[in-house]
Amino acid sequence: MSLTNPIITMATATTMATATTMATATTMATATTMATATTMATATTMATATTMATATTMATATTMATATTMATATTMATATTKSLVDIKQYTIKFEGYPPELQEFCAGNKVKLPGIDTLRGQAYALMAQPDIRGQKFVGRTEATEFFKQIGIPTDDAIQPFNKTIGLKRMKGKGTYCLVYPFELDMTDIDKRKGCAISGDRNTAIDTIKQWWRENLVDVPNEEWQIGHLDPNISDASEKNLAYQPPIQAKYRNRFKWCSYFQRMWPTGNEVSKNLDEYYNESEQRLLLETLKTKFEKN
Repeated sequence: MSLTNPIITMATATTMATATTMATATTMATATTMATATTMATATTMATATTMATATTMATATTMATATTMATATTMATATTKSLVDIKQYTIKFEGYPPELQEFCAGNKVKLPGIDTLRGQAYALMAQPDIRGQKFVGRTEATEFFKQIGIPTDDAIQPFNKTIGLKRMKGKGTYCLVYPFELDMTDIDKRKGCAISGDRNTAIDTIKQWWRENLVDVPNEEWQIGHLDPNISDASEKNLAYQPPIQAKYRNRFKWCSYFQRMWPTGNEVSKNLDEYYNESEQRLLLETLKTKFEKN
């Protein structure tokens, strides 16, 4: 019968225990690793979800911003669009002016034209609550309006064009009263006391003589080719014209039309002599126009 060595047995037990401990440690390490991996996977998943949520949020914000931009652009475009009066609904002569216009004119000493006149009907139309400050009258609308109310005229737009001291909104060939009503007495005041001293014919003949001496009677051989716009590098015929010697006096300071009917200062000339060419109100108008063009973005 063989005997078991207690020492060996204990050693074996110790080895087994150690192995078990190591196995347990390995198992725990593995579990920890798996837990860590799971945690990392969870963190990655959460990070991915967060990223997706952020991307979605950004996409939504971008979409909203784009929508807002488009809406703003649409609003601006709508505001810029000039609306014309639907003239078909105005078929009866006005019997009087809107009370608000009468009150404004009385308080500012503006004389309203007779209501039965062409100009009276024109201003009564422009002063209507659904038109003033909102809708414009053009030549077509003016012609139809006077036909509909039974007042014949060969120049229907003229009554709308003639000012009586009320400010109108800008519009090329179209007219609309500013509302709330505002005064604009420039055209009225500049006609008060309008006179030139001296003999009329002498004054006119002096101007004609200047044109003969400096333009009309200048020999052809003295005329030279010159640029209509001196600020652009264009030597084609569209920017060239024969010019009399006096043009050299204004070289590079002014732009010309081909028949010398019009001339206007170059940008450089204006910048040096702004007060010479434009008064303060005109300068403010230029400023607003330039700001609108160059600061719109």
